[in-house]
Amino acid sequence: MRLFLANAKATPEIDVARYTNQLTALAQRDGLVVEVTTARDHWEARYRAAGSIGSWIYEIVNSGFAAVVVPGDGCVGRITAEIVTGALARRLRVLWLAPWGELQPVQEIRIVDTEGWRDGWQLVGRA
Repeated sequence: MRLFLANAKATPEIDVARYTNQLTALAQRDGLVVEVTTARDHWEARYRAAGSIGSWIYEIVNSGFAAVVVPGDGCVGRITAEIVTGALARRLRVLWLAPWGELQPVQEIRIVDTEGWRDGWQLVGRA
């Protein structure tokens, strides 16, 4: 199962590795094998060929990932919000990797601060 880890550009490498390890451990617990592609790795491998942010995001949500996983506190920046919005529009599974290591489904995303380019959108799960 291929997962896209929608980590922020500024996320330290040690945290990206921890998120990847958490996803692998959660999958193994359920008897699954996952291949995690980080946003940073995908950006480095595909952005230039995609040619623009919009095309890169389109490629992510149409690349056959089983899910988009968003780590952190539930607030995201503009580009991650666009990835989540595109994934939800395609009915791709979106999961929040909460700080305590639990995966929770995301059903929508809301703008909470129009000036908050780095954290102005909030992931929303089941009501």
